[in-house]
Amino acid sequence: MGPHQLELAIAAGDLGMWDWNITTGAIYLDRGWSVILGYSPDEYDPNSRMWKRLIHPDDRRRVFKNLKRHLAGIIPSYESEYRIRAKSGEWKWVLDRGKIVERDSHDRPTRMVGIYFDITARKRVEEALHQSEERLRRMFETAEDCIYFKDAFLTYTEVNPAMCALLGRPAIRIIGHTDEELFGKAEAQIIEDSDRLVLAGQTIEQEHTKVLQGIETTFLEIKTPLRNSAGEVVGIFGISRDVTHRRQVEAAPKVGTYETRSPIMRSVLTAARAAAQTDSIVLLTGESGAGKDFVAHYIHGRSKRSHGPFFAINCAAISTELAESELFGYEPGAFTGARGAKKGLLELAEGGTILLNEIGELSPVVQSKLLTFLDTRQFNRVGGVKVCSVNARLIAATNQNLEQAVKQNRFRKDLFYRLEVISIEVPPLRERPEDIPLLVEQLLPTLAHNMGIDSPPEVTPDALKALEGYHWPGNVRELRNVLERALILCNRKAITVKDIAFGGRRPANDINKEWSMNIGFPKDQSLNDVVLSVKRRLVVEALERAGGRRKQAATLLGLTADALKHYMKIFDLY
Repeated sequence: MGPHQLELAIAAGDLGMWDWNITTGAIYLDRGWSVILGYSPDEYDPNSRMWKRLIHPDDRRRVFKNLKRHLAGIIPSYESEYRIRAKSGEWKWVLDRGKIVERDSHDRPTRMVGIYFDITARKRVEEALHQSEERLRRMFETAEDCIYFKDAFLTYTEVNPAMCALLGRPAIRIIGHTDEELFGKAEAQIIEDSDRLVLAGQTIEQEHTKVLQGIETTFLEIKTPLRNSAGEVVGIFGISRDVTHRRQVEAAPKVGTYETRSPIMRSVLTAARAAAQTDSIVLLTGESGAGKDFVAHYIHGRSKRSHGPFFAINCAAISTELAESELFGYEPGAFTGARGAKKGLLELAEGGTILLNEIGELSPVVQSKLLTFLDTRQFNRVGGVKVCSVNARLIAATNQNLEQAVKQNRFRKDLFYRLEVISIEVPPLRERPEDIPLLVEQLLPTLAHNMGIDSPPEVTPDALKALEGYHWPGNVRELRNVLERALILCNRKAITVKDIAFGGRRPANDINKEWSMNIGFPKDQSLNDVVLSVKRRLVVEALERAGGRRKQAATLLGLTADALKHYMKIFDLY
């Protein structure tokens, strides 16, 4: 290769050449030097002193040290990356390489030649990457959420300080360990079920509860596959947020203290406890309002999935078009208005339980898709082609006779037999009147709290007897409504039989009684106080006789609806 060809090759490779006479200090620099720094050949002295002055002060010591080590024969060649000032004042990065090519008779070096590269662009990219890594590291270190990495063997490889604080362990006692070593075998098996889905390429979002340092803590966790440059899944990246105090899913009630005096209800709960020990599908039947949702909560709370979320959907309360997207989710563009992807309740119930209330109301299309899910544990979102795998338990509930619905071609026969693995019939309230006092005791505090009442009033024996003697066509739901109405009408000291109204009517032994009120001469009250007391009692009585219907109560009192509303506000009857 001739000199011209060599010069062309060097130019094509964005290289520059230099030739240093060590004895005289003269340096020959090719025109690439002018291109990089912006100096014309007559603007710089061809000697090593100017070269040294142009090097960034922070880099000089390292560069000269490398050069001296080569001149002393310690290293076979010289190489340095450093900044050098251009004519514009900008600092350019160069990669400089050279080697001794001539020596004198005493073996002293007399000549070095080398090449240099302009690596400014590369250094800027490296600096940007370094800054990005620093930002990510700071986020990782300071994040309040727990962040972790696992390898393909489900061993923790890195955790952030938030996770260490939550677990009460230093990183060295977490990294290199598995969930079984940290949380025990039973808990680890539940975590591993979803981890395996992630290693198979699926992103998982789930809510679950763990007992950490003696405290029951609920997390919203997102786990996504960690891939290498070839796109292969090599681990798991997870973010876990503590949502104990603001969880958005429906929390299952405490089931450990529930009691029943009814023999028929005891047998139901015995069957529910047996069902809770399995992952089998449960079909709950019974009248509307009988408490099928409570039994579903009871099963979930006693199962190994109690750490996970509990979702309930009323299939009768949503349209046929929405039922599929609510259950299975949808992809962008699946239908008009579907701008983004949305996970369905099945995906959100990962690791937990989903209750399909009034399942008999599902359309044939959704029934077919649900059957496929029950057989394969997989489904496609609406408008999507990606297969989603979900580990969620299904509990179905209905007040219909599904066998009759099958005969009438309103419900799929194969789905019916798939659902009827464990069937539990929840008895109506009229068949278990022994439980009414217990239900009253449980419902009143919640109702009082929702109405802003500090402590629930007592229920008199006569009122309780009236409740026990009613046939309750609306079951527990009706009992709740009757108690809510009684809380409005009572004086907040006690719920009496006069405060009880069934179906908008007062008990038969009380409805025909004439109303009266005894008033003694006021000692500690003014005349105005007595008048207000009489007015309050008259408003309460009118509301009782009208079954809580304000328009009818206003008519009984000869008032307008607005006037009655005014009195109800004054007397705190809302």
